[in-house]
Amino acid sequence: MPSSELEELRIKITELDTQLLTFLATRQKYTNQVAETKIKNHIPVRDQKREEQLLIRLIKEGKKNGLDAHYVTQLFHVIIEDSVLNQQALLAARANPGSTLPLNRVAFLGDKGSYSYLATQKYFSRRPGELLEIGCHSFSEIISKVETNEADYAVLPIENTSSGSINEVYDQLQHTNLSIIGELTHPINHALLVSTDTDISNIKTLYAHPQVFAQCSHFLAELGNVEVKPCDSTSAAMLRVAELKSENAAAMGSETGGRLYGLHAIQSNLANQKENHSRFFVVARKSVNVPLQVPAKTTLVMST
Repeated sequence: MPSSELEELRIKITELDTQLLTFLATRQKYTNQVAETKIKNHIPVRDQKREEQLLIRLIKEGKKNGLDAHYVTQLFHVIIEDSVLNQQALLAARANPGSTLPLNRVAFLGDKGSYSYLATQKYFSRRPGELLEIGCHSFSEIISKVETNEADYAVLPIENTSSGSINEVYDQLQHTNLSIIGELTHPINHALLVSTDTDISNIKTLYAHPQVFAQCSHFLAELGNVEVKPCDSTSAAMLRVAELKSENAAAMGSETGGRLYGLHAIQSNLANQKENHSRFFVVARKSVNVPLQVPAKTTLVMST
């Protein structure tokens, strides 16, 4: 294809992308107006039946235009979830006047690029004020940062669809007076990350958080004779591989996070379960008022 023709097509795609962003911004404005109406009339934020009907209609419309049902479902799941989270954030702000801070100091496990870092970015992107990231080496350090007022919030992974509950976090929650004020679910896609051009057959040493090794046990079994070295966080594993600059070393973690360290993926979707998500708690020193329209959970920690 001549370069001029290719460039012309790229210009058209760019124009469409700009239009899509404008439409999404308009849609978000309307959903915020919906939230205002729900506040006035005490209507629950989430209407599962309407969401299902909406998806069915969109899948049918997509098929008419030659779009795959799975593609349409994935796309609108993200759009609908974003709409719900925005409405919940607006309701929470109204129910807790004076709770917004000019600076949100948030403690999490690891450093830039860790899954906790990505979850922190995702959750606090909906809150006003700047974000100050406080990376920590352990869950106990994270809790301590909030208890001693060095941080306002903490983001803690609580469970994963592949490796199950993160018991160390449960243990920490038993011995703190911090309150759970929010939660989020974040998709986890482990990739094999390297710092140089190499082949998977050259990898002799793997660096990752123990939870990542547990979630990718089938891949590790297939890989064979490779030394695994646990790290405090996925970001620590990425930093180690970036520093080594060896064709024999790789980290396992987020491809997005890896790019922050100059790493690239040579294989993706490493987890035992391809639909892999982690659930995170957001904790703070003070509890919050939850509006009646927002579905709420009560968490009990019990021992026998």
